[in-house]
Amino acid sequence: MFDWEDLGEKTLSKIATVAISSVIKDAKELDVQVKTNPNLLAKGTLEFLIIEAKEIQVTSSLLVDEMRIVLQKIEVNPFKALMGNIQLNAPSQGISHFSISEKNLLQFLIDYPWADSITKYEVISHYLSLSNLGQIYLKLELLVAKENQIKQLELLIEPNITAQAEIQLEIVDCTQRDEFRQGISDLLLKQLLSIFNLTELVIEGLSFKTHQIIIRAGWLILEAKTQLTHFPSTR
Repeated sequence: MFDWEDLGEKTLSKIATVAISSVIKDAKELDVQVKTNPNLLAKGTLEFLIIEAKEIQVTSSLLVDEMRIVLQKIEVNPFKALMGNIQLNAPSQGISHFSISEKNLLQFLIDYPWADSITKYEVISHYLSLSNLGQIYLKLELLVAKENQIKQLELLIEPNITAQAEIQLEIVDCTQRDEFRQGISDLLLKQLLSIFNLTELVIEGLSFKTHQIIIRAGWLILEAKTQLTHFPSTR
């Protein structure tokens, strides 16, 4: 019979680290901790699962500076878990935080292939600022290949979450609103939405729904409701 007192959080944390590191591979730092006690574990409950990572290369263009995922009351098969195979008996809920610097947010935007079916664009200069007012200021100079002409775009964008839990990006100020700038603005908003909705972040077994957006000087912080549906296999 298992001696629950000798098992401990360290053993489970090591098992969880192996599993999570198999699906979060491109992180400079990764720390996974399981918090529980022998009585809870004997009943098949892990009190907390905490995943922290730094400098996660989500895509070739998007680097997330910091990530913290906290899941509560993870129901598992205790015997299989202790043998290195953590299996969930039911989905687990929690909260995640993602921090992206304005430098990495800008890099993601300018790495976008600036082209549509008619005209090609090349980014000549760029500037992005995240302010304590909760706004994103973006300034671009673009070379329009077809016209061999440089055009400038300045946008002030304010994100909001509606009562229906949908993210909206509102352009509160723009240099000019001609057809060219409207087209570029639409491309930018589409790219930004993919970040705010965390659609670029794909981690096996985890799903995210952004429910709070925090913009402060130099940083974008997204808080998301999180669900763990299954644990990555260590086998």
